[in-house]
Amino acid sequence: MSLESVVLAGGQSRRGGVGEALGIKGLALAQRIASSLTTVSSRVTIMGDTPLPSFDFLADQESGRGPMAALAEFFPREEFVFVASCNLVAFRSDIVTDLQNRIGNRAAIVPTVQGVPQPLCALYRREAFDMLRALVRQGESRLDVWLTRLEVLEVAASSLSTPAACFNVRVPLTHPRAVVRTVLRDDREQTGGKFRGWAG
Repeated sequence: MSLESVVLAGGQSRRGGVGEALGIKGLALAQRIASSLTTVSSRVTIMGDTPLPSFDFLADQESGRGPMAALAEFFPREEFVFVASCNLVAFRSDIVTDLQNRIGNRAAIVPTVQGVPQPLCALYRREAFDMLRALVRQGESRLDVWLTRLEVLEVAASSLSTPAACFNVRVPLTHPRAVVRTVLRDDREQTGGKFRGWAG
């Protein structure tokens, strides 16, 4: 199954939260996610303000437009595209393989955390980006609207091999250490006591 990945890194240098609580600052978080994705992807593209060594790069055409507008500039080469936020603090590439095995004939497979879809830790067919670009041309900027136009399989994060991999912390946190402890605890419980945050 041909697959490539996109890491959305626009604005990551201005965000705080769990990444900083773990001692991961600046581009280091995007770097770790991208490096992990190389094990399952034919290529990894960084989208944002700053390129990373050894990865394809697509610069934001306009800062602050949001992820949907950014993704509209991406034209997939492979049949499948995994889209990752740069705020996936416990990401492991195992989740990509898990989603590949479940997508079937659907246009996308999207994990949910407490019932909330996580479109920036999800697997899409190439054709899904045609719909995304059409919506952006109409002025749409909401990822959830894109999902409503696709045949999507939603899967609970708790059912995946690495449940914490799709926790997307995208806003500054008042008590980031408490959130980190919760994420790591849940991950340990789901993986038999071994933290599976980063691929070594």
